[in-house]
Amino acid sequence: MFRKPIPFKVKARHPREDEIMSMTGLMSAERAFAGLMRMEGDELVLQFRAHDYTLDMTSLGGMKQETDTSEAHEIRVPLSQLGAVEMKGWWRGKLTLTSLDLTTFEALGVTDGRLVLTVARKVKPDATDLATALAFRISDMELAGIDEDIRRIESGESDPSI
Repeated sequence: MFRKPIPFKVKARHPREDEIMSMTGLMSAERAFAGLMRMEGDELVLQFRAHDYTLDMTSLGGMKQETDTSEAHEIRVPLSQLGAVEMKGWWRGKLTLTSLDLTTFEALGVTDGRLVLTVARKVKPDATDLATALAFRISDMELAGIDEDIRRIESGESDPSI
């Protein structure tokens, strides 16, 4: 079991539709998430905080950045809800989790069931180990389901999924 917590970041695609253009300039709002992920038994645990950034481009000198941080949240994702796990990235790691349910990652601003977690270079080997452990565990669960289907067919039981 891989229990070591790994820090991650997620930048929400279109978190808030708050772009305001006024006579004095442009203000924009953005949401990002930072947290820790770990595997506990047959679950992937994601603990995170949301960070809201307001970019104020009204002055000639540049931007002001104001941050609002939320309370800590936790999502427990059963591995049976994950369809795929993929680790990419040369410098920083990008761990992509694809869910079988569109609502799994909604708390992180994801509506298409595909969550991309960015991990720092120094923890990329640990994140790669976690991705490998997740992929093996998901494969084991799928094989167990196939074995059960074979046993049902061999014993003459009807399979309700067919």
